[in-house]
Amino acid sequence: MTDVVIVGRIAIDEWVLSEREQQSARTPTDTYGGSGANMATLLARLGMDVGLVAKIGCDDVGVHYRDRLIELGVNVDYLQTGYHRTAVCRIIPGVSYEWLDDVIAFPSVTASDLTGALAGAEVAIFSDCAPGKDVVLPEASYWVPQLWLRSPLREPRAALLPWRAVFVNSRERGELENLMGSTVGELSKQTKTTWIVTDESKDTICWQSGISIRYQVDPVAPVVALGGGDALAAAFVFARYEGLSMENAIDLGHMAARKVVQQVACQLEQEHADELLSTVDAMRGRNGFA
Repeated sequence: MTDVVIVGRIAIDEWVLSEREQQSARTPTDTYGGSGANMATLLARLGMDVGLVAKIGCDDVGVHYRDRLIELGVNVDYLQTGYHRTAVCRIIPGVSYEWLDDVIAFPSVTASDLTGALAGAEVAIFSDCAPGKDVVLPEASYWVPQLWLRSPLREPRAALLPWRAVFVNSRERGELENLMGSTVGELSKQTKTTWIVTDESKDTICWQSGISIRYQVDPVAPVVALGGGDALAAAFVFARYEGLSMENAIDLGHMAARKVVQQVACQLEQEHADELLSTVDAMRGRNGFA
């Protein structure tokens, strides 16, 4: 039995740093990234049994990345090795980012492969891609589209599958609504899905049954606004898996996102996960259950 299976990207983040940034021993030039791996590593650090479906290169970087995931306790049985280098995302902090070898970062798996990966999983998270209509999802399944709308894996109908929640950044919201021919509010009426709209340092909006609730975000000056959405989604899913309320789950997601955007890396370390776990314990205490 697997707690959660994530389908998404693996990549190396290549940081283009100024001379001043390069002189800082705390500032790396390359870090581990990719939306799927970002979430998988955080959930593994939080103590969940995590499997990752992703595509990785046949280069030394891919080998090291696989070893790191294994070391963190991520199940890599469904990682696919392609005849190419591991994908790279080039980042200029505070300015821009661009994908190199973009398409190969997406997993390319058949419905039967996904059936095997998802077998026994209690939760599924699809990040940057959407499953075909023949894929049977666990009841608790989440979708983090992000770059999916600009990928070759376009299946608009998948958005109407019974997702527990859909996370969409405000930048992609308009594109999603145009593609679906309906607003997020209307989509929330048509399904039992909770639609969670994030906007970096702005408030998070949750739509349920056509009604929106706004959750305030504490102001933060980001080093780079990348990886925050991945951390928010992963922490949110963990909190809901642990039985916490929607409000507590959003708060934990905001906390995780703040930690990511204030560093030059898109993945959190164990010390960050320990802080999140302490926060979860405090939330449980306030809510009156152990």
